[in-house]
Amino acid sequence: MTGLLFKMLLTTSEIMDLRRIPIFIIFAGLLGLLAACGDVNRPYECSDAIGCVEIAPDESIKIGIIQALSGQLAPVGIEQARAIELTLSLLGNQLLQHPIELFVADSLCTPEGGKNAAVILSSQPDIIAALGTSCSGAATTAAEVISNAGMVMISGTNGAPDLTSVGGVKGEYWRPGYFRTIYNGSLVGQVAAQFVFDHLHIRKVATINTGDAYTSGYTDVFAAEFKELGGEIVLDGTIGRGDIDMIPILEAVSFSRADLIFFPIFQPEADLLVLQSEEVADLEDIIFFGAEGQFLETFITAIGPVGIGNYFVGPIPLEGEANDNYISEFKAMFGEPPSTVDYGYAIDATNLLLSAIESVAVQEDDGTIIIGRQALRDILYATSGLEGLTGTLSCDQYGDCGVARFNIYRLDDPTTGIEGLLSNVIFEYYLDR
Repeated sequence: MTGLLFKMLLTTSEIMDLRRIPIFIIFAGLLGLLAACGDVNRPYECSDAIGCVEIAPDESIKIGIIQALSGQLAPVGIEQARAIELTLSLLGNQLLQHPIELFVADSLCTPEGGKNAAVILSSQPDIIAALGTSCSGAATTAAEVISNAGMVMISGTNGAPDLTSVGGVKGEYWRPGYFRTIYNGSLVGQVAAQFVFDHLHIRKVATINTGDAYTSGYTDVFAAEFKELGGEIVLDGTIGRGDIDMIPILEAVSFSRADLIFFPIFQPEADLLVLQSEEVADLEDIIFFGAEGQFLETFITAIGPVGIGNYFVGPIPLEGEANDNYISEFKAMFGEPPSTVDYGYAIDATNLLLSAIESVAVQEDDGTIIIGRQALRDILYATSGLEGLTGTLSCDQYGDCGVARFNIYRLDDPTTGIEGLLSNVIFEYYLDR
């Protein structure tokens, strides 16, 4: 029992399995409380452009969590939620002498799920912010709802370039108040293309995505960079989520004479694509190049020896004393270490939010605190030089706050699992913002 208050705002009880997340959850309906923007009898009167949240002396600071808690990518969302809980626990589950209360909603890793989760949270006007989403596809809809409600949203795992900016130009899905602590995925596509062209000396590449903002964003940037370098994209392919027959797209790859497939897609489609390549003529020597969405033990186990020699681009595993301490605390709280490499971004997202709240909150003599919503956004956009677990965070005008630190890895021995993959670094890229 951690002492941290949770409220589950969902109708499906199975998505938060207590055997997987040992946290105390209080099930409750919508509160329907109205956030105050100042009382005429109080010395402070709210003049914030989009309103204020007033928290009485005996009330909690309310924060939402939107993560994928069910489905194929539940391990990612559950770990993000755990990292958030751990961060708050280490701070005593309090901020400004007020307890912190979390409201959890499942995004299902889909645009529809992200929108529904955001609607549930935004219907409670005293929730200050949302931490999430796990998946970029869910963020494309959730960010719009959260932004329109005057809240902020900070993600530790959304990589889709169009959620913030591409090449310094505002992305299609950018919304005021959206931030992320993970790096902009456009850098991933650029570095992957450079590595393929300069180090693997490959000139013909096929790209495959699943049509969502994350995967198509990565392949679009990869293709643009690769063509600029002098390479050729011989196939720009799209498969559907839920497809199980990969033979048609693989036959198209074979016909295109591509030497490499760049496929930043998720399970189970990623598994099937790799495994079924053995059934298609002239693909014996094809190289698969994936991304951080495949950094799961289940993926390495699924592709097994068929995946030997394939490449991946993803974040550099965290090191150092601070990280070691977090890992130790994580094991103590949840009985196991983190299963992905993204926990650090969730920790940084949480600390970034708390630091901003603390900076803008107006405290009255009786213990009441008042938080201006636009003031909170402004202080987040102005973040510079904030030391985080993943590096030094500085937010730009589009909400990119993360540090670009990632490696290119090669899978040589699937029996060593994800740990073996992450220890086989072929190329390192680091850009301190």
